[in-house]
Amino acid sequence: NITEKQAQYCRDVAKVFKAAGFRVELDLRNEKIGYKIRDNSKYRYPYQVVVGENEKENGLISVRRKAEDLGSMQVEEFIARLNGELAADNQAWQVYCMEDGGSAEIPNRLKLKRYILMFSNG
Repeated sequence: NITEKQAQYCRDVAKVFKAAGFRVELDLRNEKIGYKIRDNSKYRYPYQVVVGENEKENGLISVRRKAEDLGSMQVEEFIARLNGELAADNQAWQVYCMEDGGSAEIPNRLKLKRYILMFSNG
């Protein structure tokens, strides 16, 4: 079961992501972690962040990208990684826009990359 302490840590980490400019959605339902991962996979979030008691005690997050488990890391480390990916994608997008004659709308895949799903591992 999810404890209020785990849920609060999840909310606190979500605030850090939001302050860094990322959209975050929390799933604090009292369900098994495997079910939450499967259930939320259909929404195609680029990343899922899992926070449990171990992560809370060590100030870490556990990160998944699609079906791949990226392991545990510091929140700031993950934000730096995301910003690096976004910068590379943005640079490629700017080159495309220049070659295409200028002003095209930013594709959804770039907008979606700023979206993170977080849930507590209770």
